[in-house]
Amino acid sequence: MKTLTLKEAQALYDALNTGQATREPVLVERDGQPIGVLVPMAEYEAFRSWREAERQRPQQSAYDEAFQREAEAFERMKPELLRQHPGRVVAIHNGQVIQVGGENESVADVAFRLYERMGYVPLYVQRVEASPRVYKISSPRIVRQ
Repeated sequence: MKTLTLKEAQALYDALNTGQATREPVLVERDGQPIGVLVPMAEYEAFRSWREAERQRPQQSAYDEAFQREAEAFERMKPELLRQHPGRVVAIHNGQVIQVGGENESVADVAFRLYERMGYVPLYVQRVEASPRVYKISSPRIVRQ
């Protein structure tokens, strides 16, 4: 990495304004102390993307953990749910049943209604069945022309 004094950085800034670009990071110092780094735009964009992904990671992890707790609550309550609401869709939030769907409602119907009312919070929405249906859907194939 190249190191510049603040005065040299001003000269580099002037050069950049005239269309000359730097291809490597440049450390800028004042009185021998680092005060900044000039980086090529592509590296800066890559850094911004990485930083945004890192910022999202804890939120996603917390959401995943909360969702897992709701799924576990559903499994614990399943024997009672099978007695009370067989074939119906139920929604679990904070370990409790917060919604029981109508006779012909789908999982999506119940989930959308709750997300509209509560916002995007961790919910577990599932039809109460002894053995849930598993659907195998083949992925679409992309044909190059």
